[in-house]
Amino acid sequence: MNSSYKILPSEKLVLKKIRGDVTLNDMKIIFNEIRELTDRYLDFNNINDYRETQFLFEKNDFLDLIKSVSPTIFPTTKTIFILDKPTPFVLYHFFKDKYSFKNTQVFNTIEGACASNAINPILIKDFFETLS
Repeated sequence: MNSSYKILPSEKLVLKKIRGDVTLNDMKIIFNEIRELTDRYLDFNNINDYRETQFLFEKNDFLDLIKSVSPTIFPTTKTIFILDKPTPFVLYHFFKDKYSFKNTQVFNTIEGACASNAINPILIKDFFETLS
C-alpha cells in the first residue's frame, strides 16, 4: 500500500490518497492516520482518493475492525471519497452505516467531487494523479 496526504491550509482541505493492495493491517494504519490528521486539522474538510486500490481482506473482517474503532477518530467536517471499484464502494457503505455519518459523499471522479463541492480541481488534481 502507498499512502500519502497533502494539506491545503488556505482551502482548509486535507487530501489523502491510497494506492495499491490494502490489507486489514493497512486499514488499521489508515484509521490511525485519520485520527492523527483529524486531531491536527479539526475544522478541515477531507478528500480521500481510493482509486486504483485493491482490498485484500474479507468483508466480515472489515466489519469486525470497524466495530473496534471509536467514531471520535473521524472528522465531523465534510468527507469526500473518490472510488473506482465496487468493493471499496460496498465497504464505504458498511463504514457509513456503522457510524451514521451524514457528512460523507462518494464520487468516482475528481471532477465530480470538485463540481459538487465548489472546489477548484486544479488545486488537487496533480496530487491525486501522481502515482506515489
